[in-house]
Amino acid sequence: MRCDCCPACCAAHAQGQCPPDAPVYNAPIALYPGVTLTFLHYIDMDQAALPALPADALALHFCLTGRAGFALPEGGTPVYFGDGCTWDTPVNDIYVLHTRLKEQYPQLPLLLMGYGSIALVMVTLILTAFSDIVSIWYCFKKLHMRIKFGKFDFSLLRDMAGFSFFIFLNEIINQINWTVDTTLLGIISGTAATAIYGVGSQINQYYMALSTSISGVFTPQINRIVAHGEGDEQLTRLFTRVGRIQFMLLALVLTGFIFVGSPFVRAWGGEEYAQAYPIALLLIGPVTVPLIQNIGIEIQRAKNMHQFRSKVYFCMAIGNAIVSVPLGMALGGIGCALGTAISMIVGNGFIMNWYYQTHIGLDMRYFWKNILKIVPAMLPPIALGILAVSLHSFEGYSGVLTFAAPYAALYAVCLYAFAMDDSEKNMVRDVMRKIRR
Repeated sequence: MRCDCCPACCAAHAQGQCPPDAPVYNAPIALYPGVTLTFLHYIDMDQAALPALPADALALHFCLTGRAGFALPEGGTPVYFGDGCTWDTPVNDIYVLHTRLKEQYPQLPLLLMGYGSIALVMVTLILTAFSDIVSIWYCFKKLHMRIKFGKFDFSLLRDMAGFSFFIFLNEIINQINWTVDTTLLGIISGTAATAIYGVGSQINQYYMALSTSISGVFTPQINRIVAHGEGDEQLTRLFTRVGRIQFMLLALVLTGFIFVGSPFVRAWGGEEYAQAYPIALLLIGPVTVPLIQNIGIEIQRAKNMHQFRSKVYFCMAIGNAIVSVPLGMALGGIGCALGTAISMIVGNGFIMNWYYQTHIGLDMRYFWKNILKIVPAMLPPIALGILAVSLHSFEGYSGVLTFAAPYAALYAVCLYAFAMDDSEKNMVRDVMRKIRR
C-alpha cells in the first residue's frame, strides 16, 4: 500500500523548490478515498456470505481493510518529511521511531496479556489513524501547505504511474521469490519440512531487517545529489560509505551465527528444528551482498532506472522455482534454500553488480576494494571463534550469550583499530558520547 513518488517530485524538493504557498497534491488527500474504499469494500462483500462468517473474522477483515485504507497517505509523507528544506532532524527521528514502534512493539505486551489477533490489528489501526492525523496537521500548520484541486498535472501523474508500476511489480516478484520455496516444500515434502524451512526463513527476515532500515534515511540526500548533477563519483562514495557500515554490522551477525547458530536454533525451536540452521545459513549468506548494496535501490529510483531490477528479479523468481524443484526433491528444505541461494548469487551478486558498473555509473571496483579492506580485521575474532567452538560446546541461550559477548567485543575492537577510517571512528565516538549522557 506504499506509494513511491517519481524522480520529478523528489528532484523538485531536492532543489529547494518548496515555497510555503506552493499548491500540492499531497498524500493526506489520499486519506479520504482510502477510508471511503474501506467502507465501500465492506458494503460490496457478498451479503449472503456474511452470516456464514464468524463475527471475529468479520471484525478482523474490517480492521485490516481499514488499516489498508489509512495506510494510503503514508507513502507520500516521507517526500515532505525527508526533505531537508522542510523537515528537521529531531522531528524526522521521531517520525521514523513512531513508524517502527506502531508496527512492532505494541504487539508483545498485548500478546503477553492474552489478547488475540483482533486486538493487535485494532491497536495498529488506531496508531495508523493517529499518525495520519498528526501528518495532516503538520503539513497544514507547520509547512503551510495548501491543496489545489484545479489544473491537475496529468503529466506528473503519468510519470508517477510509470515509476511506481515497476516498484509495485518488484515487490510482488520479491514476495513470490521468498515464498516459492515454502510452496514447493508443501507439495514435495509436506508440512513438517515447511515448518522447519519457516524457522530458517524467519531468521533470514530478522537478518534483512538489520540492513533495510538504513537505506531509507539516505533517500533525500541521494535525490539531492542526482537533482543537482553532482556526479556519479559522489554517489559512489556514499554508496561505499553506507555499504561498509552495513557490512561491518552484518558480518558480525553472520560470523556469529556460523559459530553458535546451531545451538541458538535448537534452543529457540527445539531439536526437531535443527535443520533450520543450514537453511538459514544458505539464505543469509548470499543475501548479504544485496543488503550491503540496498542503497543502490534508492539510487536506481532517483535516476528512474529501476525497471531493469524488476526484470532481473522476475527472472530470478522463475530460475529459483526451476532449480528448487529437483533440489527440493533430493535434499528437502536444504535443497530449496540452495536453489534460492543460487538465484541470489547470480542475480544480485553478478547481474546487478554489472548493471551498477555499466549503466548506473557506480564504481563497483572501488566499492568492493573498500569492502574487502574490512576482512583482514575480522580474522582475529574469527580465529578466536574457531578455537572457542572447537574447545567448548555452547548450548542453550546462556551458551550463545557466553560466546557472543566476548566475540562481539573483540570484533568491535579489531574493526575500530584496523578497519575503520577517520569518519567511521568519529561516528563511533559520537555514539559512545550519546550513550554516556
